[in-house]
Amino acid sequence: MPKNVKEFVTNKLAIALVSIVFGALLIIMKEGALELIVRIFGALLVVYGCAFTIMYYTKKDGDSNIKVTWAIVAAIAGIYLIIRPAFFSSVVFFTIGIYLIACGLTGILDALNHRTKKIWLAALCYGIILAVLGFLILFVPDVALILAGVGLIVYGVMEIVGGKLLK
Repeated sequence: MPKNVKEFVTNKLAIALVSIVFGALLIIMKEGALELIVRIFGALLVVYGCAFTIMYYTKKDGDSNIKVTWAIVAAIAGIYLIIRPAFFSSVVFFTIGIYLIACGLTGILDALNHRTKKIWLAALCYGIILAVLGFLILFVPDVALILAGVGLIVYGVMEIVGGKLLK
């Protein structure tokens, strides 16, 4: 398998597994999970920002100043998210809703492109379910937390299972 393809498959698997874990956290821990996810995201931004800043100043291989600027901004944003996670919590639902809609629409298009495969109808249903969950998260805030968790779990499982079936 070519290196690029292998990296792509590994990244898709990692994203699917992280989606399942975050989805389960949202369902089990409810509000506490949202704050935890925001803080984890903040920590990742800090690590990213610090790592790229250090690499910029140690390597000096001609990278543009804009990269180090974004790295510093990411680190500062990460620190803010760790200190004040409630600020970002409302954005999380919006982001998950949009993400699920985008994944759902992509799933629908993939299913329509694979109509010759026996599994295409299941893939179509998967895409529709994700898109509907995304819309519900955006427009029915009372159940957004549980729907976001369910949507992330469905996405993660279908990425793992569906990716193997549509090959």
